[in-house]
Formats: sequence, structure tokens, C-alpha cells
Amino acid sequence: MSALVGRVTTFVALLAVGACGTKVTPPPELGAIDLTCRLPLVDGPKVECALEVREHAGRVLYEDHAMVDRLEGSSSPFVKPSYEMELRDLVGANLSANFFGMGADGDWVLDGFESDRSMMRSALIYDSFRAVGGGRYAPEGRYCTLSLNGVDQGLYRLVEKIKRDDDRVDIAADDGSGTSFVVESSNADDGALPNGLGMKWEFVSPSDASVTHRQRDGLESWLTAIDDTLASATPADVFKHIDRDALADWILIEELAKNLHGFSRGVYFSRDAGRPARLVPWDIDLSFGQPTITDDVAIPPNDSPEGWIPERPDFIHELVAIPELHARLAARWRAFRGGPWSDAAISRRLDDFSVTLDPAAVINNFEIWDAAAHDTAAEDGAAGDGATDADTDADPEAGVDADAGAPAPDAGSPDGDASDAGPPKPTQSFYPVADYADEVAKLRAFITARLAWIDAHVDAY
Repeated sequence: MSALVGRVTTFVALLAVGACGTKVTPPPELGAIDLTCRLPLVDGPKVECALEVREHAGRVLYEDHAMVDRLEGSSSPFVKPSYEMELRDLVGANLSANFFGMGADGDWVLDGFESDRSMMRSALIYDSFRAVGGGRYAPEGRYCTLSLNGVDQGLYRLVEKIKRDDDRVDIAADDGSGTSFVVESSNADDGALPNGLGMKWEFVSPSDASVTHRQRDGLESWLTAIDDTLASATPADVFKHIDRDALADWILIEELAKNLHGFSRGVYFSRDAGRPARLVPWDIDLSFGQPTITDDVAIPPNDSPEGWIPERPDFIHELVAIPELHARLAARWRAFRGGPWSDAAISRRLDDFSVTLDPAAVINNFEIWDAAAHDTAAEDGAAGDGATDADTDADPEAGVDADAGAPAPDAGSPDGDASDAGPPKPTQSFYPVADYADEVAKLRAFITARLAWIDAHVDAY
């Protein structure tokens, strides 16, 4: 049994009342998701699965099918995978569903929290970013339990996939010119991908598989205009291409989280034709004090609430050197600290998450997924034994241990055989925790110290 199981019941029960002892409106209860899949779930191709989504009280929100695979790069070197789902019917037609009031769509992510033992980091940042208003978008989500082929998989968060949609990134459909889009930074070794800001970029909306040469040229033209403007005598003209205040807000939310790869991986731009582009936060697991970088002396430790994000690409340096943006960073930080990013507002969000993540569900999750493995996973090249010490012979049709619910070898590693992969280069470690209450306490303490440090240093960013 995981060390994180201890003292959960008392910890969460204390959060059912406000700081002054007054009752608060109950946050949403856990949803429930059942997946029954014909084949093991791997990192592509997608597998046809029967899908049922229910409210806590049992009302069925969806009962049909979905095409599902593991989220690309999910869970390496960690055990618990995340998944992508595309809603379909039995004949393959696209479907759409409004899950828990998040708006109807057919594309969803099941976030397994990867390295986030609190299960709160991404949700906190997404909710805090939307709370600033001004049309800022970050994915909405809902905590759920997940059953895969009848085997309990613990806690997940059903999250919107970033894409163009009236209820998500609300921009016009592209007219074929490549001037209205959602794009994501890419680590793919593909020379054909558009290049700019020192990164390669893939289309999200329209889909990368469907874009035309003209649309790629339109994106290339926008990226080239940004690079050329930053290198010119009038770099402030870059804000004709990137929304200045939206950029400031994105930088600040990434710095609030001290998101290790916030500026270098999973960077999303959205652009409505004829308007400056905005950014969308994504993937906040490696943040708020974890992990510690242990093998690169050029990168300061990430576990301290002090200091800025260590990995800062050249384009971030170039942008924040522009006086018009630099001044807005401090002004907007102070405005948000008086409202949606105040200590009290952030604490209330964490309180709400802690009530939704009820004690029994948290205990159950860490009995299935031994999060103590995170302490040494990256250093040892193994993420621990996952759910159990039981026999790991897999049901090939289920993709999970038929007896105990532990990940099968083909579900627990991207290539289906973790033993052949060899230990990764040691790069990061995670602070040890006594139990779940200790993890959440450490997260809260880091956030409090981080907010105070940025308050004192934002003028010098």
C-alpha cells in the first residue's frame, strides 16, 4: 500500500468548512467513466472502446463508443498513463457530448496526473488563468473515477482537448489561408514542420493531417513576421502579431506555477484571422517545486519557490526585454493578486479540489498507483511496480492485469517492453512525502512562498 494513503480522511474532512468555520457551497462530486476496449491501449493507433460517462448520482451522460489511445509521451518514466478519446458511434461517425456542463465536443483527454501526486497542479493553473477574464482560455475539467475493462484505475480528470470550438478556443474557422489556427510546439524530428521562435510547430486546428500547403505557408508567414520583428529596430511591433496583455498573462501564470518546461514544451498559440495571437497554458505536472534537476549545473534547482523558470528560450528573453511588455507584467500581476490570484482565491480553489477528491477515492487511487515510486523513478529508470506486487501476467485483450488491476507490460510502457528500454539518463527527482496530506501541505506551502517571492521581484523580471 502506498505511503500516500495515510491521514486522508481527517485532512479532507477539515476542508468541508471554510476558514472561519462557516459552511461553503459543496464543489462538484466525482464523475464516473467506464471504458471497455477490444485491444490494449497504446500510444497510437486508437482502439475502439465502449464508453459510459456518468454523474456521481448515476445519471448517464454518454453511452456509446470512442476511439482511444494513450496520450503521446504519457507516463514515461511513470506508470499511470493518460488517454485521448474521440467520441464515435459503431459505424465510425463522429459524435459530440456535453460532459458536466463543459460544452459539447467529441475530443477529450483523460489526465492521469503523471507525476502530480496532489492531482491539483494543472487544474489550479487552468482555473486561475480563466479567472482573469478577458477571454483567456484554458481547458476545463472534471475529476472522475475510471474503470478500464472492469478494472478500477483510480482517479482521473476528464479535460477538454485544446482545439478550435465555440466552447474552447473561440476563433473563426480558417478560410484556407492559414491565418486562423491553433498550433502547438513540437519536438518531432520533421523538417517539413513550420519553424519559428526557435521551435517547430504542428497544426491542431485545422488538424495537421488535413492542412494544405497554402495554410502551412500562412503559418510560416506569421512565424517569420514575428522573428523578423524581434530582430528589427522596432521589436515592439511584435504586438501586432501577439496580443501583448494575453502574452503577459501567460508568462505570469507559467511563472506562478514555476512550470519547468512551460516556455519550451507544449506551447499553444491560437490566432483569429486579422487579430494578434494568444497563448494557452497546458501540461503543468512538472511544477510547484517538482522535480529537482540533478544532472545539469546550468539549470538551477526547480524545487525552490524562489527564482524564475530555469528553462527560458531566447524568444522569451527577447519578448520580456521589450519595455511595453515588461511594464505590463508587473501591473497585471498586482491587479490579479488583488482578485483571482490572491492567496485567498487560490486557497479556495485548492479547498474545492480537496473536497471533490473524497477520502475513499484518494485512498483507493494510491492503493492502485504507488506514487511513492515518483521519489526515485527518474533516477532509477523505473517507476515502481504500480498497483501491486501481484502476478503481472496480462490479459492480452484487456491491457491490464486480469487479477489485480496493475498495468500490463504492454500498457505500462510505450513500446510494450520496459525491460528492453534501459534506464533513462538521470535528470530529475521528486521530494519524498509521508502521505497525501503531506503532499498537499507541501504544495500549499510552495504556492504561498511563490506568491510572496513574485510579489517582491516581479518588477525585476
